[in-house]
Amino acid sequence: MINKVKLLSIMLFLAGFIVLSCDNSCCAEEAPEPENKVTLSSIDVASNPTKMLYVAGEKFDPSGMVVNATYSDNSTKELKDGEYTYSPTGTLTENNTNITISYTDGGITRETEISITIGYTVTVGEFSNGSVTSNVEIAEEKSVVKLTAKPVDDRYILKSLWYEYTENSGSVRTMNLDVKEGKTEYAFDMPGYNVIVKAEFELAGDVETYSFKLNKKGEKNKAGVRFVYNEFDSEDEEKIYEKILPGTEIEVIVTMLEKDYFVPEIPVLVYDDERIPLDVVDPDTRNFKFIMPNKNITVEITIAKIGSYKFSASIVGGKGSVDLKVNNETINHETYLKVDDEIVATITPADDFELSYAQFNDEKIYFDDLDENNQYTFIMEDKASSLEVVFIEKEGFEVVQGVIKNGTLQISHTLAKEGTTVMITAIPDEGYVAVESLKVTTADSAATKIPCQKVSESGNVYSFVMPDCAVTVSAVFRGYLVTVNNTIKNGTVTADVASAKAGEEITLTAMATEKNALGTISVKAGEDYLKNTRTDIESGKAEITFTMPASDVEIDAVFGK
Repeated sequence: MINKVKLLSIMLFLAGFIVLSCDNSCCAEEAPEPENKVTLSSIDVASNPTKMLYVAGEKFDPSGMVVNATYSDNSTKELKDGEYTYSPTGTLTENNTNITISYTDGGITRETEISITIGYTVTVGEFSNGSVTSNVEIAEEKSVVKLTAKPVDDRYILKSLWYEYTENSGSVRTMNLDVKEGKTEYAFDMPGYNVIVKAEFELAGDVETYSFKLNKKGEKNKAGVRFVYNEFDSEDEEKIYEKILPGTEIEVIVTMLEKDYFVPEIPVLVYDDERIPLDVVDPDTRNFKFIMPNKNITVEITIAKIGSYKFSASIVGGKGSVDLKVNNETINHETYLKVDDEIVATITPADDFELSYAQFNDEKIYFDDLDENNQYTFIMEDKASSLEVVFIEKEGFEVVQGVIKNGTLQISHTLAKEGTTVMITAIPDEGYVAVESLKVTTADSAATKIPCQKVSESGNVYSFVMPDCAVTVSAVFRGYLVTVNNTIKNGTVTADVASAKAGEEITLTAMATEKNALGTISVKAGEDYLKNTRTDIESGKAEITFTMPASDVEIDAVFGK
């Protein structure tokens, strides 16, 4: 029974399948394809895209491309953007020289191709004093690239023109073009690599140019200075910058290397004894500028420590030199110094000149104020300060200092004309009192004595009238006087010196007229007795000593049995 049921089910299933198949075939026969149906036959590119030349890495751009579709009835239509597709759509490589365009209509797809060129870039740089242009930005290999090179004006010429490219191996090739005077048009065959075009323009030989140099003053190592002009950007170098055309604008950029320093005054151009301040571009960033004049110049920039003041030294008369040092380091005649800096000035007259005076702020300095090395030391004040030095030409005959003992002489002249009154100030050394002898003699072999008189009874000031020849001044200073009473009876007392400075030991020798006499020896300084000694005079002679006080002394004695 079961087998019959299965058999019946299978028969029914097959019968249904036959019916469905019959229905489909009947339908197809009932709706046959029309014999005049229009179908897509082909597509073609009626107009190429605007861009047909590419470099590797770019994407295809269909802009400007016109694509037409042709149908079986010979009708055509222009396809709109988006109705067709193209490939590749990604970045192009050197091998992508064909673009495939596809269009589908009624289940039918048709394709066509266009050829594009993969080329290489031509990059032209920017140059000082001239320009170079290329006829193309992209060129295919072996095509001709045309260049136009023009100086900025008639003052410049093209010095050299070349192009560079990097090969697959990494090697850089440089290809120089043959530059000729007056020629502006050049060309080269494009290699299979991207190229960079370079050029150099220079001034024509008959163009007048000028130079400038940097002079950093003060704390020069605490700041850097750059110059920017045309396409040139300098390093911080104190060198000569040459071949600058008049009228060139030059920017000056000062960069502090330490925070405690600054530019205390506007930098200046120095030329022909003129000092012209630079234009200030930005005071906060210390940017300045100037226009190159038609002469060689120096750009002078001062760097100073915050809290310092300007110091200047100058020779305002005559000929000579002034050398300055602070902390044993030489400084410029114009700089900035800190308060209490010790300045040592070495003031040296030129031949046939002598120092008249020097003045530091309100203080006047004369020749006698200088030490044996012609130096004078002064202290920087808390304000702008200056040292002015005046030299005068020597005139007349020389006044020479000869032997000076136990003191010094300040003489008003080193040269003096005949008839000039020459002043001498005598200054004893410590422990000495006054001039013992002062001589002015002619400096010739005769050594004729020139009258010299004391100007002041209270001071050691003398004068003489200059003769018609050179003279020599000599002096000996004495200590305090040792005076022995010349009325002593029955004996004598002598001192080993007639004068001595305070603290020296003095020896007295007493001699009696009779042997085995007694002597009373006294040493008196003013009203005070330093010694009052009774001494046996053995064999008629005796010695006593005392220390010289800071005053004259008188010696007396009484001899007896």
